[in-house]
Amino acid sequence: MLALRHFEAAARLGGFSRAAEELGVTAAAVSQQVRQLEDWLGRPLFARHARGVEMTEYARRLQPALTDQFDQLETEIRRVQEVTSEFGLTVSTLASFAGRWLLPRMERLTAALGGRQVSLLAASTLADFNRDGVDVAVRYGGGRYPGLVAHRILPGRMVVVCAPAMAARLRSPADLARVTLLHDEIDPAGNFVDPGWTDFLRHHGLSGIDGGRGPRYGLTFLCLDAAAAGMGAAIVPLGLAVDALVTGALVRPFAESLDVPHDYWVVYPEDREGARPIRDFLTWIQAEAEGQLKALPPPRGGG
Repeated sequence: MLALRHFEAAARLGGFSRAAEELGVTAAAVSQQVRQLEDWLGRPLFARHARGVEMTEYARRLQPALTDQFDQLETEIRRVQEVTSEFGLTVSTLASFAGRWLLPRMERLTAALGGRQVSLLAASTLADFNRDGVDVAVRYGGGRYPGLVAHRILPGRMVVVCAPAMAARLRSPADLARVTLLHDEIDPAGNFVDPGWTDFLRHHGLSGIDGGRGPRYGLTFLCLDAAAAGMGAAIVPLGLAVDALVTGALVRPFAESLDVPHDYWVVYPEDREGARPIRDFLTWIQAEAEGQLKALPPPRGGG
């Protein structure tokens, strides 16, 4: 196939150098592939002269048919990319993001995808796109995923949230000494980590407050629910808290936060970048995220 592709380009464009430019290789590489094809066919395809190359009569007959076949192949590839599988679109993501962010929006997502069925695969481990039948994933991390295209959609910056009734008791981070601290022992990437409170308090010069006290939860959305129920203050990624902050179920009592090298990303294999369902999903989720962030109310206190 590679040798045929190199020959077709050289024959159509009238030389090895022009073919090399189109294919992104060297003229020597094109010449080598053509030579291999000639050896396999047992006849020359080009007459080589000091001033360049000239197609043989056999090559002149072969080139139009090859060009037509490659055009048909490219058309079919584009057609396949425009349709999804019989199961629609399969999205892999973390359980907290699936339950807290995607599920409440499923009706709008389905409409944005033209009625295609959307399946959610919630797991703490990274999905294997080929083995697991996953089309696109939402991941929490640094944005470097070899072999994948990554688009940032939501910030992972850690913010303090609590129920509105508790906010009056939290004018500044120093007031955290007087309330229960809620912990998520597993970060949004599914890794066991030290409590986020310890890092937050140290960053803001409050290492005297015991950041390890308080109940533990295995999922971020459980921390959010506990905070909304008035059980304490939680430190969570802003991207997961945005809906509850917009509706007023939770508030940020002060502006201080903790920057982390992680955000929420939409990722998919490089060879699927042209697939229409993935393009539609990306367009939709970017618009949803942007709209929610614009509607985000400011923290109640200063900072």
